[in-house]
Amino acid sequence: MATMTVAQDRIGELLVKDGLITREQLAAALTDARNNNSRVGYSLIKLGFISEEALTLILARQFHVRAVDLNRVEVDPRILRIIPADLARKHLVIPLRRNGRSLTVAMANPGDSRAISDLSFRTRHDIEPVIVGEYTLRKHLDKYYDVKEDHLSNILTEINESDIEFVESRDEDVSVASNENCPFSPLSFQFSGGVSLILSIRVCNFASASASISAALVPEA
Repeated sequence: MATMTVAQDRIGELLVKDGLITREQLAAALTDARNNNSRVGYSLIKLGFISEEALTLILARQFHVRAVDLNRVEVDPRILRIIPADLARKHLVIPLRRNGRSLTVAMANPGDSRAISDLSFRTRHDIEPVIVGEYTLRKHLDKYYDVKEDHLSNILTEINESDIEFVESRDEDVSVASNENCPFSPLSFQFSGGVSLILSIRVCNFASASASISAALVPEA
């Protein structure tokens, strides 16, 4: 944390030196960053002291990396799969392209050596960082890594057997002897946290079964 604070102070001083912010604005941004556990650049933009584009160009010069406009980039889904959603959000990164064993990654903080080492270890690639504005990066993380699907998946993964309340049993008249007439039989479950899971199960014989599953987040009354 001390190293990060030093780096933030250095970037802030650079912005003051270049006349992009005042020393009073820097002090306010540093206070906001410490109170909210965020980067000083994010606080400067949030407080309206500097534009994201101007800050990104300054940071690119500070870290000696290229700046990228994510609004002009469309990432191949195959490249996105190299870095899973949880890792991308943890380090605020988006993979952009691969060239052999080199992976170009958009980062809000390309000076985070621990994040780069973790990405390299997890992906088995050499990481080439480029910088993007944090506001823009967060927006594109939601675009490329669907939040609702991940959230629902996490909820269903964490469901314990004790959380399940059986609501409706399957129809006892369902035929299991004929492959030609295999009606769907609904099953409805309710879980803690306001989650309902509705299953439509079709059993054609005792050896095989097919199921159609739909799930929805239902707010508690």
